[in-house]
Amino acid sequence: MGVEVEHFLLDHASGHPLTASQVEDMLEVLRPDYDQAFYEDGRLIALQDAHTLITLEPGSQFEVSFLYTRDMDQLKAWYDQAMAPVMKLVETQGADVVWSGGLPTVPADEVRRIDKHRYEYMEAWFARTGNRGREMMKATASVHVSIDYADEADFVRKVRAANILHPLLAFLMSNTPDYAGQDNPDILLRDSIWSDTDPARTGIPDGLFDEGFGYQGYADWLEQIPVILMVDGETYVPEPDLTVGQTGEKYGWNKAHIQHLLSMAFPDVRVKNFIEIRSADSVNPPYITAYAALIRALFYSRETVDWVLSLAQSADEIQAAKAALRKDDWNAGIYGQPVTAVLDELDSRARQAMTSADARHYAPLHEKIMARKHMFEG
Repeated sequence: MGVEVEHFLLDHASGHPLTASQVEDMLEVLRPDYDQAFYEDGRLIALQDAHTLITLEPGSQFEVSFLYTRDMDQLKAWYDQAMAPVMKLVETQGADVVWSGGLPTVPADEVRRIDKHRYEYMEAWFARTGNRGREMMKATASVHVSIDYADEADFVRKVRAANILHPLLAFLMSNTPDYAGQDNPDILLRDSIWSDTDPARTGIPDGLFDEGFGYQGYADWLEQIPVILMVDGETYVPEPDLTVGQTGEKYGWNKAHIQHLLSMAFPDVRVKNFIEIRSADSVNPPYITAYAALIRALFYSRETVDWVLSLAQSADEIQAAKAALRKDDWNAGIYGQPVTAVLDELDSRARQAMTSADARHYAPLHEKIMARKHMFEG
């Protein structure tokens, strides 16, 4: 499993995120602790060592990504090692590390996008395709957990199951009580923002539940997406008029290009050479490993995946589940059952499949489910 965690770094006084230059200064201080440093136009944009990668998102969100591991203790150790010096540096800036799915303090329009060509071209494109692209880029933060698959049949089962679970996981891991300086009434805020960013590349891939869906089906969906930009050597090139499928004629096909093309799609569940589950809001450390332990238990049990696949057989059912959760919260009915019943069954199956070490990490999340509380509720 691989895990990525995004954080807001917010100034005490103004509530604004630290600027890109402030975060770059922090990266320079951290640089001796990492094996590699990456620059764009003379600016330090990323650090990497054998197990940790630090990058910046468009609104200066601070992202840490970790090497694949099945060991939750190891994941926690890597996270603590990466973030301990960051916490100290942020404090010296008069700021806080904040775990939240949405920027709690100020509107996205008050946040300056970092000066990176990839994000410049994406921001211009999303202004054409939806109403919330700037919010997505500058005012959201999440936890992504990636899982592997054994073959095409396993790929299909897990991708379908992850999409069916997406509303439940987003609901359970919702952590945005405040957004843009106001109370947030949308329990699935990040999902709402993504849905109004660029419908061609977000949500549920076309044909997911069609008979015969597989690698080719995902590729067919991907190929019709406008590519936005390409990477030519070390240069980002805007390509607003090319679809993913058309890029091969101009740029050819190679591993680096294909990896880039896969990264330019943003469905609820993204496929690369692994399956990236993008449902959870950014949450504080005890819940990071709790959530990772949950995902591991759910997706590496064939019986549990079978159960998930029995819950829904269409994209319409998934969209109906999202709507019900937004409307009725813990009183919602989804997939023909009360949401509490579905979560209780999910929790029970997960705990049965866990090692004792994973169960120890999962315990705080189990308690939330039993108490019918979201991440932000005490």
